[in-house]
Amino acid sequence: MAVIVHAKLKKQMIQSVCVKSLGNKKVVNVIVDYMLKSNDERIVINDYIENDPLSENNLDKTLYLVNEIRLSSPQKSIWLYTGYKVISVDSEYGSIIFDRDNEDIIKQFTYKSVINHNKRINIASMCDVIVDGRYVDSQRNISLSYRGSQNQRLIDVKQSLQKGGIVLWQT
Repeated sequence: MAVIVHAKLKKQMIQSVCVKSLGNKKVVNVIVDYMLKSNDERIVINDYIENDPLSENNLDKTLYLVNEIRLSSPQKSIWLYTGYKVISVDSEYGSIIFDRDNEDIIKQFTYKSVINHNKRINIASMCDVIVDGRYVDSQRNISLSYRGSQNQRLIDVKQSLQKGGIVLWQT
């Protein structure tokens, strides 16, 4: 029992350091090394990124972290939880397209928005499962696996890209 508690405390400590230090690539490399050596088959990016990993403030950190994990350990399953909603999948270009609260993309079309859009596509393409949609307390359901509310979906990224449409991940 003491070993399990020690491992959990160590993981929490590393997650706390990671959230605060993702700008420091040396620290990130140590954290990635820890994640890769862990017995966890599944790495949840949200454990290492504060707030939504696809928010504008976190895109560079998330992209770097996901890329390092994917390059270092392709067999690990990368999961990402986001308040953004997957609205379409383009298998021809290998793109997963996100929207947040029905944003009017045309009105918000700027150079920066295009760059951020491309970062989200790159991040998504390296993930195995994306849990999309904001947690909604009124739709809370504790019987659901890997998600908290009815509106959230578990999207199988690889299958979605192959089929050209949203494919839900099966437990």
